[in-house]
Amino acid sequence: MRDLKQSARTYEQSVNTAKLLFQLADNAVRVAVEEIMCTPELTQSEDMSEEYELCMSLDCG
Repeated sequence: MRDLKQSARTYEQSVNTAKLLFQLADNAVRVAVEEIMCTPELTQSEDMSEEYELCMSLDCG
């Protein structure tokens, strides 16, 4: 009987842990999306310029 109680408690703890991990992941995604939405978009020329500078600093060309 004692093993059944322990097993039930362990199952309940696992379910609660899974719920908390889901909430954590959900919040992490929300924060990431908010950061992306708040970051100003680069124009295509600025984006290409940054890629060029990165490539040159890595000796790509």
